[in-house]
Amino acid sequence: MNVDRLGNTYAEGVPYARGRILGASADDLTKVAQAQAHIRARRERGETVHLMSGLERRLDARADDLEMMDDELAQAVHGERLREVGLAHLGGDPER
Repeated sequence: MNVDRLGNTYAEGVPYARGRILGASADDLTKVAQAQAHIRARRERGETVHLMSGLERRLDARADDLEMMDDELAQAVHGERLREVGLAHLGGDPER
């Protein structure tokens, strides 16, 4: 089994070692729920929220792209191309 730079054994199913504070997936879910509660509370009070993790995953969509933010429309317009690039990336067979 692999170890991290501190010699801790990676946990099964994840690419990092677990610790005493976050020892299992349930602890990760609790951490996220608590963070979300803090975010909601700050926003309700009109306070700012700053993302400091470096793991920003938002979508900056232009106003004219918002029309495509629909399951049916996006699939109709972009579905075939998405399937092509997905199969190419994952090594899939388009005939299956």
